[in-house]
Amino acid sequence: SNPPPQPEGNKESIQVYLRVRPPKTPQSILRLESLNVVVVSGSPNANSSQRREEERFTFNRVFSPQDSQQKIFQEIAVEMIRSYLTGSNGLIFSYGFTNAGKTYTIQGSPQDPGILPRSLDMIFNAIHATLDSYEEPQESGDSDHLMGLSRQSS
Repeated sequence: SNPPPQPEGNKESIQVYLRVRPPKTPQSILRLESLNVVVVSGSPNANSSQRREEERFTFNRVFSPQDSQQKIFQEIAVEMIRSYLTGSNGLIFSYGFTNAGKTYTIQGSPQDPGILPRSLDMIFNAIHATLDSYEEPQESGDSDHLMGLSRQSS
């Protein structure tokens, strides 16, 4: 059998990101070692005989609690949306424990939107720009037409 096709360039088929939420207690077992590595140590309350060895986990990118929704959107979604607008497929999904921050990362808040509203804004702005740049005589005075899409005049 043939090997599976390799992704183009340096891009991996699947990329995994980690967003670290602020710790609930001052003693955290998680430490950001670099932009793509976190270190998990044993429980800070465990005595030395029960303490686990440190473990390192590598991701495509680790976001700290201080990283903004905008930064996360820029680094995770923008390039994928650009590819989507030129015909490629892509998927962003969030996985984790209950109350880990998945909904906040994807949806955000009205004051600080997450990945989904920012993505939709980027997509619809691209469509709007395409419709605005499409200069063909209009069939009806109230709408622009482009490949079955219509937009009511403002």
